[in-house]
Amino acid sequence: FFFKQKTAYEIPKRDWSSDVCSSDLAERDSALYDIVADGMRAAVPGADVAFGNGGGIRTEIPAGPLTYGRVYEVYPFDNRLATLRMTGAQLVAILKANLERTEPPREILSISGVRVVASCEGTTLTVTVTRPDGQPIAAGDTLTAVTSDFVATGGDRVLAPAGPLPAATTPPGAPLVRDAVAEWLQRRGGALSESQLVTDATRRWVFPGTRPVRCVPGAGR
Repeated sequence: FFFKQKTAYEIPKRDWSSDVCSSDLAERDSALYDIVADGMRAAVPGADVAFGNGGGIRTEIPAGPLTYGRVYEVYPFDNRLATLRMTGAQLVAILKANLERTEPPREILSISGVRVVASCEGTTLTVTVTRPDGQPIAAGDTLTAVTSDFVATGGDRVLAPAGPLPAATTPPGAPLVRDAVAEWLQRRGGALSESQLVTDATRRWVFPGTRPVRCVPGAGR
């Protein structure tokens, strides 16, 4: 289907391409990554966090009316939403490993519901995760996480750093990731501008240097 014109997002030409089309799409969060993760989290009421493998996002959204076909091109895989429970410590382990990962695939995770701030303390990378209201997520907090069934079943070894996790849930009829994103966008309507989503103050990933992050004494990191 196509979004109705009156509710479709209009992607302005003037600023959208500057980040979404850039070569560092796999290295830092972007407006497009945020949109996909927000749509995933919105599809599961009560979810604390959503994350997805960056490799699932295949292309940028061009300026102009946004159709379902465009969303399909962005996420062409038939992955469905899956939910799982994890602790704050397990979430931190997943996010930290993504920052330090050297083997492919190396794309940064798309995330929603949290902000990740990493810093070097000597040779150790310390990761703090906070909710949108600024409240820190404690190591012992129990979280409901949304991801794709690909990731939930071991894809790209995204979950491996967390250690043993309860089995993920993908109930019959769970929406496809792209359908969840499309439905969320259609409910919001209006115009979508990159500058509304990604600024230095609102980036969801904050970390020293470039990925993979390495903490080296005396390197100013």
